[in-house]
Amino acid sequence: MEFPAPEKLLLEYKKPIIFHVIDSLNNSHCFSKVFAATSSNSPDTKFELEQIGIETLDTSGDGYVNDLNFLLQKMGGSVFVVSGDLPLLDKEIIQKLVKFNTESIWTSFLVSKKFLNSLGLESNLLINYGDIDCVHTGISIINADKIQ
Repeated sequence: MEFPAPEKLLLEYKKPIIFHVIDSLNNSHCFSKVFAATSSNSPDTKFELEQIGIETLDTSGDGYVNDLNFLLQKMGGSVFVVSGDLPLLDKEIIQKLVKFNTESIWTSFLVSKKFLNSLGLESNLLINYGDIDCVHTGISIINADKIQ
């Protein structure tokens, strides 16, 4: 008998990986509010988050870009966006990234391909920045007031 695989963000490393991200965001003390975007594609994740008191915002589930744009239209101020599948993200990293916040409308954080490869990871989605091949980290700071 096969059991259905858990939703990606509920895969566990001592606890669901999304809980590591939520804890790091809360423990950084950088944010007035932490919430999670969910959709009908991840009902178990929504349920588990609500069980620990995390506010969830429903999206259509039509893709990352569509869901993010939908949410940004409803928000104001500076929004720290992070993927829920970064269990090694810790409060110190978050605090350092928040200090980089500029007056830009959108700041995305990159790591070099060389650094990524040193961790035994690979990506084919490369961005050339300053003649260095880089990849997105899945973390951005967005000024939602300036998004049209």
